[in-house]
Amino acid sequence: MSEHHHHHGHHHDDKKRPREEAHKAAGEVSGHKSEQHDGAAAKKTRTAEVSSAVEGSKWAQLTGSTTVGDLVHHRITTRPRPTKPEEARDQHLVAIEGDFTVGAAMGLLARHDLLSAPVIDPRSRRFLGFVDVLDITGYILASYSAHSDDTNFLKKELLNEEVSHILNFSRCDDRVVIEESKTLKDLIHLFCAPRFKHRLHRVAVTASPTSPDEAPSVTNVASLSDVVALAVSQPDLLPPEKAKATVGALKLVKPIIGVRMDSAVVDALDILFHNKVSGIALIDHSGRVTGNLSASDLRGLKPESFKYFEGSVLQFFVKGLPRVATGHERGPGRAPVTCTAEATLLECMELMVKEQIHRVYVVDNLDSLHIYGVVSMSDLIHHLK
Repeated sequence: MSEHHHHHGHHHDDKKRPREEAHKAAGEVSGHKSEQHDGAAAKKTRTAEVSSAVEGSKWAQLTGSTTVGDLVHHRITTRPRPTKPEEARDQHLVAIEGDFTVGAAMGLLARHDLLSAPVIDPRSRRFLGFVDVLDITGYILASYSAHSDDTNFLKKELLNEEVSHILNFSRCDDRVVIEESKTLKDLIHLFCAPRFKHRLHRVAVTASPTSPDEAPSVTNVASLSDVVALAVSQPDLLPPEKAKATVGALKLVKPIIGVRMDSAVVDALDILFHNKVSGIALIDHSGRVTGNLSASDLRGLKPESFKYFEGSVLQFFVKGLPRVATGHERGPGRAPVTCTAEATLLECMELMVKEQIHRVYVVDNLDSLHIYGVVSMSDLIHHLK
């Protein structure tokens, strides 16, 4: 399976080297000049530093004064409304009852176009944790591997498991809560905290308790996407040295993980799950990325889909998955969203918000589909601290 992994991370460095050398040489030349204009240059630098500090503090002020409750309210008031009024997500919390089946939970996530939802104990109403598309992928993969010859199990039992039994199956969904009165700064620090084995993508938001004995009730969910969407809506408040820096200069471009379109579905899901990522690139025979396999694609899985698990990823998308009516093209039918390493942090975040995605693929140039890297939301959040 390792032959399917495509790590194209080297081209970028090779291209940059001559440019870096040129910058270095230019720096040395300007160094001689600056000795002559010492006073003026120092004065100019001081002014630039002060203005940059003021700019930087605007974002710091916003994150220090905005509460998590405000952030959730911002999402509710700015995200486009779903077409069906009865499915108006974000108006209220979409939660999964702990005694739902895995199949019912997948249906709920698909209808609301969600990647995850909090699971609530049906009796005590206590928050049990999150279930997300990666947990479901891992559970399906493990169950299929153990019972691939048992068509009766695949058809009748696999999707009927109780969802509370697969909480945090991926070990990526730590049960983390934050009070709605905490600040956005607190939330960003949680997302960047090294104490979690895998980076958090979302936390449960609880009402501030009115008494010490009161069990906190989950009122909503705050995610990485919410923070990035707020940053994009306030571009003038972002520190310019970050917002205008390129993703290449910020070292945000990571090697891609990909599989060939003719790989077996079960192998592709295995690579996705064991790398703990929610999406991997789909690569054609010439090495070009033609789409994305996302754990969220499995939300449309039906018991009859399992017969395509040993077939190719392409066949699985065509025959094994009914179209999930979310209004967003997914899988090989959807062209990958790309940028170059020269794109700024702000431009990359704007793409993520506009396309409602968590990763942008990096190409040599926008006319080529030769993709060699990826920028993910969980990496760029560190620049919003």
